[in-house]
Amino acid sequence: MKKIKHIATVLAAAVVFFLLPGAGCLKAAAEEPVTYAVKYIEDKNEWRYLPDTSTFDDAAYHRELYYMYESMKDGDIVVVYNESEAVPVLDLGSVRLSNLSVTPCSSFTIIYSGDVDECNILDGAYCSINANVTNAHIYGTSTSNFNKNVQELRIHANDEITSTVGCDGTVGHLYAPSDTLPKTFYDLYDFKAGSLLIQQGSLETSPDKFSSSPTQPTPAPTEAPQPPAATAPPAASTPSGNDDEYDDVPKTGSHSPVLWLVCIAAASGAVSYGLRRTNQSSK
Repeated sequence: MKKIKHIATVLAAAVVFFLLPGAGCLKAAAEEPVTYAVKYIEDKNEWRYLPDTSTFDDAAYHRELYYMYESMKDGDIVVVYNESEAVPVLDLGSVRLSNLSVTPCSSFTIIYSGDVDECNILDGAYCSINANVTNAHIYGTSTSNFNKNVQELRIHANDEITSTVGCDGTVGHLYAPSDTLPKTFYDLYDFKAGSLLIQQGSLETSPDKFSSSPTQPTPAPTEAPQPPAATAPPAASTPSGNDDEYDDVPKTGSHSPVLWLVCIAAASGAVSYGLRRTNQSSK
């Protein structure tokens, strides 16, 4: 009888544990993005990287890029350095970058990567970006070309724009406000593919290749109001098929029906086992 009570106690504790809010649910924590500093090293004749830093220390122990490819994941950050007169193409792989920044370059730097959320072309940078970019930020006197689409292109300027920017893809919005004057140099939309070109601050794109206002979606046609229908007694509501399908899916933090059935079956088994032992003892 003591064994029966012990088994029943253990099973009851298990049932209570799984019925507690959040019990038995796995919680996944998102990994923090890793920052990589990448630079072309002339002595090695190749691009090298340092992890967990945004600055490249030449005296630190740096590694070949294929080690970086093995550890990179979506959302990571890359800062590019180039102090050499001629460099090969920089391939950052295919992962989506949350941030790609290009520092001042001694020579033209061609960069390939997966999609980029935030791309910063710093003062003195000289590069091309082969990636779809969500937000591109242009600073100071830099030269850059985007070979794919850019959703938002913002030029940060003071009294005037001195950067040169081109795009072989489409540009959803070009915005260039002055940081020192109450003035906006450009606020334009929907540049056609291959049309955006700004030469030292001057827009060279034909006016028929962009719009001065955002494209407004066409409103859906509205139907004429219908006369009210005769009211009828409300019918008993029945859940729709979509609601049934949604209810069949375990909600976040809730317990799967399978888990409930397992707990109930375990408890029932314990009771059945106890009854059998009691009957056997009474015989």
